[in-house]
Amino acid sequence: MATAPSSGEIKAAQSYLATAPVKVPAHKLAASSKELGKGLSDTLSFLRSLDEGQTNEAQDQKERIDAIAGAKK
Repeated sequence: MATAPSSGEIKAAQSYLATAPVKVPAHKLAASSKELGKGLSDTLSFLRSLDEGQTNEAQDQKERIDAIAGAKK
Protein backbone atom coordinates (compact mmCIF):
# COMPACT_ATOMS: atom_id res chain seq x y z
CA MET A 1 0.00 0.00 0.00
CA ALA A 2 1.29 3.44 -0.86
CA THR A 3 2.07 6.09 1.70
CA ALA A 4 0.11 9.30 2.07
CA PRO A 5 1.21 12.20 -0.15
CA SER A 6 3.70 14.69 1.22
CA SER A 7 2.80 18.31 1.86
CA GLY A 8 4.78 19.24 -1.27
CA GLU A 9 2.74 16.81 -3.37
CA ILE A 10 -0.48 18.24 -1.97
CA LYS A 11 0.69 21.81 -2.70
CA ALA A 12 1.52 20.80 -6.27
CA ALA A 13 -1.97 19.34 -6.63
CA GLN A 14 -3.50 22.54 -5.23
CA SER A 15 -1.55 24.62 -7.75
CA TYR A 16 -2.62 22.33 -10.57
CA LEU A 17 -6.26 22.41 -9.49
CA ALA A 18 -6.21 26.21 -9.40
CA THR A 19 -6.00 26.13 -13.21
CA ALA A 20 -8.22 23.08 -13.80
CA PRO A 21 -11.97 23.46 -14.30
CA VAL A 22 -12.83 20.63 -11.89
CA LYS A 23 -13.59 20.24 -8.22
CA VAL A 24 -11.40 17.54 -6.69
CA PRO A 25 -9.82 17.80 -3.25
CA ALA A 26 -6.10 18.49 -3.64
CA HIS A 27 -5.23 15.76 -1.14
CA LYS A 28 -7.22 13.20 -3.12
CA LEU A 29 -5.57 14.21 -6.39
CA ALA A 30 -2.10 14.06 -4.80
CA ALA A 31 -2.80 10.66 -3.22
CA SER A 32 -4.19 9.33 -6.48
CA SER A 33 -1.23 10.62 -8.46
CA LYS A 34 1.21 9.04 -6.03
CA GLU A 35 -0.64 5.71 -5.99
CA LEU A 36 -0.84 5.54 -9.77
CA GLY A 37 2.69 6.81 -10.36
CA LYS A 38 1.29 9.27 -12.90
CA GLY A 39 1.34 13.03 -13.33
CA LEU A 40 -1.52 15.21 -12.15
CA SER A 41 -3.05 15.56 -15.62
CA ASP A 42 -2.97 11.80 -16.30
CA THR A 43 -4.39 11.12 -12.86
CA LEU A 44 -7.22 13.56 -13.38
CA SER A 45 -8.06 11.86 -16.66
CA PHE A 46 -8.09 8.51 -14.86
CA LEU A 47 -10.40 9.85 -12.13
CA ARG A 48 -12.77 11.14 -14.80
CA SER A 49 -12.87 7.66 -16.33
CA LEU A 50 -13.77 6.25 -12.92
CA ASP A 51 -16.72 8.61 -12.68
CA GLU A 52 -17.87 7.28 -16.01
CA GLY A 53 -17.65 3.71 -14.63
CA GLN A 54 -15.42 2.27 -17.34
CA THR A 55 -13.90 -0.81 -15.62
CA ASN A 56 -14.05 -2.95 -12.50
CA GLU A 57 -10.29 -2.64 -12.14
CA ALA A 58 -10.70 1.13 -12.17
CA GLN A 59 -13.27 0.85 -9.35
CA ASP A 60 -10.87 -1.21 -7.26
CA GLN A 61 -8.17 1.41 -7.82
CA LYS A 62 -10.61 4.19 -6.85
CA GLU A 63 -11.48 2.41 -3.59
CA ARG A 64 -7.78 2.10 -2.71
CA ILE A 65 -7.22 5.77 -3.51
CA ASP A 66 -10.23 6.80 -1.42
CA ALA A 67 -8.89 4.76 1.50
CA ILE A 68 -5.47 6.40 1.27
CA ALA A 69 -6.89 9.90 0.87
CA GLY A 70 -9.25 9.34 3.79
CA ALA A 71 -6.34 8.37 6.01
CA LYS A 72 -5.02 11.94 6.03
CA LYS A 73 -7.78 14.52 5.66
